[in-house]
Amino acid sequence: MWIMSSSRTDKAINTLIMCGMVVSIVIATVLKIQDGGAGSTVKLIVTGLGAVFGIISTVLAANGNILTFLFGILDMSIYTAVLIDNAMWAQTALRVLYSFPMQIIGFLSWKKRNATAKKPVAAERLKPRGWLLTVALFVLMFVVCAFVSHFIGKGVGEAEPLLKTCLDAVITSANIVAMVLMSQAYLEQWYLWIVLNVSSMAIWLLNINTNPDGGYTIVIFLKYLFYLLNCINAIRIWLRLSSSKNQN
Repeated sequence: MWIMSSSRTDKAINTLIMCGMVVSIVIATVLKIQDGGAGSTVKLIVTGLGAVFGIISTVLAANGNILTFLFGILDMSIYTAVLIDNAMWAQTALRVLYSFPMQIIGFLSWKKRNATAKKPVAAERLKPRGWLLTVALFVLMFVVCAFVSHFIGKGVGEAEPLLKTCLDAVITSANIVAMVLMSQAYLEQWYLWIVLNVSSMAIWLLNINTNPDGGYTIVIFLKYLFYLLNCINAIRIWLRLSSSKNQN
């Protein structure tokens, strides 16, 4: 099985999380197809396919499987095309100039740690200096992202409420820093992914009262809930992987 698991418990948890994520994506895609103003059916199906690749990548990452980067690139390629089609140039630049190269760097780094499709990566744990640098980088990115988001929104007359601006900055900052830790196979990346998913869930909860398409919003909220469960499961697995590495 391409999603590595050393026990029936791991297999059951992986299957539950993946099925929950896929069902959420399928329902969200169907709801959008039924929405007359949502765009072409083909584009939505392709976007949904990219999201499934992202789900596979996430579950593989939780299990320390190097194939996570292959599916991550597939997901990113499709989503980048969607961003370009919607003229979202800032997010496009972030993925082309940062996220995509980090996938390549992560693959090469994990390969040096003898990770294969059948053998999990030898995970690392941050030392005190690494924790300090990680926290400092996160705070710096948060301040920069919040500042840019606030003043760009203010400049175009569409400034978001302070809470939403802060949550958006947390999500972007956690994404950037977590990808650095992931590329070097650090366990602590999963704490940042948890921060990202909880913040994403909070933003979608805020949208429930303002978005008339409440059903779709709830489905996306559930998707992030399953991502959160995957992160918790990943910590359990990576504690084992990093302990095994330290024993060798």
